[in-house]
Amino acid sequence: MTDRTIFRLNPAKNPFLGNLPEEAMAELMNLSKIQNLKDGECFIREGEPSDSIYFIGWGEVAVVKGGVEIDTMRTGGVIGEMGVLKKVPRSATIKCKGEVEVLRVEADDFLRILDGQPAIWRTMLIDQMGKVTSVVGRIQQTDEAKRVD
Repeated sequence: MTDRTIFRLNPAKNPFLGNLPEEAMAELMNLSKIQNLKDGECFIREGEPSDSIYFIGWGEVAVVKGGVEIDTMRTGGVIGEMGVLKKVPRSATIKCKGEVEVLRVEADDFLRILDGQPAIWRTMLIDQMGKVTSVVGRIQQTDEAKRVD
């Protein structure tokens, strides 16, 4: 793990990392693995087991559901935490839009750290509500555009 990666994951801009105590953050960083991905590469596929979460260190990814891009996420974003928490298959495919660096944390490690930090649950819920609201808005825009055509 490099200092540049930690800097890009700026905890002040990330709802999950921003609420982790320093010791838990250090443990999370020690347990994670950096992956450098190429343009067009899919690192999560809809329907696969939710075996890890990803923090976007830099770059941009597309969130694709049923073959349709429904959202994008950029540096600082967190991907896959709800699948890990609910122990359900991946609900979308994640595809790189350009070069991307992600920090991958295995599900068991993530859950162990989270279990020791009950205050983070509220933050994660608020973050997830924001994601759902964003996706619903994009779906509504797409539906309206189809009706106009």
